[in-house]
Order: sequence, then structure tokens, then C-alpha cells
Amino acid sequence: MIAEDVTAKLSVRAVAARAGVSIGSLRFHFPNQRALQDSLLARIYKHLLPDDPIRDQTLPPRERLLNCLRQVLALTGTNDEARTAWARRTGP
Repeated sequence: MIAEDVTAKLSVRAVAARAGVSIGSLRFHFPNQRALQDSLLARIYKHLLPDDPIRDQTLPPRERLLNCLRQVLALTGTNDEARTAWARRTGP
């Protein structure tokens, strides 16, 4: 549903109807809409970033977090470039 329309509403009822299963069956695996959405986002994340360093269990949690932050911050550049990019995201 999301692949066809990123604005699609992922309600348990809509997903059950699309999958051809009863709402009760779907609720067995996803008791609420939040659980369904969380599962979907986790699968998308795992598919898009299979080698994300946050999953490297050989590193302590602090190092995993720092590696993730470095990835995010690397997208904004450095110095003036980073400040300009940050200002665009946060507004005036």
C-alpha cells in the first residue's frame, strides 16, 4: 500500500482488507495501528540500510550512537555549509 501511495493510511482495517485476512488475524500479530506502523518502518529501515552501524553489537552503545550521528551530520557538510543546511531545516 505504501509502495503505491506514500500517503496511504495504514489502518489495521485497511491492511486486513488489502491482505484478504480478518481483522482478528491481523490484530493477533499487530494489536494496534502503532504496532503495525512500527513493524513496517522497521522492515523498510532494514531493507534500505542493512549494514547500518547502529546494529554492530561488537561496539558499545555509545560508539554505535556516535557512528549514527556521524552519518546524519555528514549529510549537512561542515562549517558554514552545515550551519546553512541546519538553518534551512530549523527555520529562522
